[in-house]
Amino acid sequence: MKLIKITLLSIAISTLTNCASGYKLIEPKSINYVSSNETGDVKLEYKYDLLDKKYAKKEFSKGVKLVALKITNDSDKDLTFGKDAKLAYKNGNVDVKSWSPEDRKTYIEGEAANTLNDIEAEDVDFASEKGKKEVNDRIKKLEKLKESLGDEVKFTDKSKINKAIAALKRGLEEN
Repeated sequence: MKLIKITLLSIAISTLTNCASGYKLIEPKSINYVSSNETGDVKLEYKYDLLDKKYAKKEFSKGVKLVALKITNDSDKDLTFGKDAKLAYKNGNVDVKSWSPEDRKTYIEGEAANTLNDIEAEDVDFASEKGKKEVNDRIKKLEKLKESLGDEVKFTDKSKINKAIAALKRGLEEN
């Protein structure tokens, strides 16, 4: 009898002092999207502030913002992010040229690093016609981004993007 009481007391104490809390699953179908933007046959709906108080505080303290997106494509063609559809990168603005020099530099260095990583991982197709077209499109994009750096950013900061462009061109020449 004493053993049962001790066991029940231990279970009661561990249950009452447990720090784990319940998590409410976010179900995209049940979200009431309050903001939307429609362009042609594509509709983008979004909603901020998805989390309850406890998790919202953690979201704020970590500097993260959770956003629910709903994209409805009523057109006849498939959309590819980055090519056919883009999300705003900075304060609702996708025009890199209008960003501050520091923001442009950060974004462009990321694009150059991604390109170099893809080449190193051999995720770039230099052989097929489709692959060559994609590589040429990527070169054009990087050159356009490089131009957007302007004179406000030191030339030495352009070395990573120059290296990425040169590596893409070298890959095309070798195949």
